[in-house]
Amino acid sequence: MLSSALASGDALLLGVDLVKDAREIIAGYADQKGLRRQLALRAIRIMNEQLGANFEEENFQSRRVWNPETSSVEMSLVATQEAKVFFEKLKLEVFFSEGEGFQTGFSTKFSREGITGDLAGVGLKVTAWYSDTSERFAVLLAVQTTGQTK
Repeated sequence: MLSSALASGDALLLGVDLVKDAREIIAGYADQKGLRRQLALRAIRIMNEQLGANFEEENFQSRRVWNPETSSVEMSLVATQEAKVFFEKLKLEVFFSEGEGFQTGFSTKFSREGITGDLAGVGLKVTAWYSDTSERFAVLLAVQTTGQTK
């Protein structure tokens, strides 16, 4: 845990993406050049190469959904039709119904109150907060208040 690596008085400089309107967040993940899809499909390529899986990339599309309960964008690959995938090295066969998929990543957004509370929970006190005028992003300085002294 990070806080256990810090001595009392040590500081952490942290950049955070702040919670915004859900439409703005999802628009930020628009994939007009196909780069996010290629990144997501990399998961399929790795499973095909390292686990002997037989995913067919053209049968999956990338999806991103805002989850307000976790304040995160959940990225996944979803089957565009029924698919059967066999993982040779695992001796495992997995069936995907159309619309069913698996998560490939997530990106959490933070509120000032939430990140301040999370850091306080591990002994870090936010001593400085800097954000853009639209409060879309922030950089904060947090100081370790517990633990060993230097």
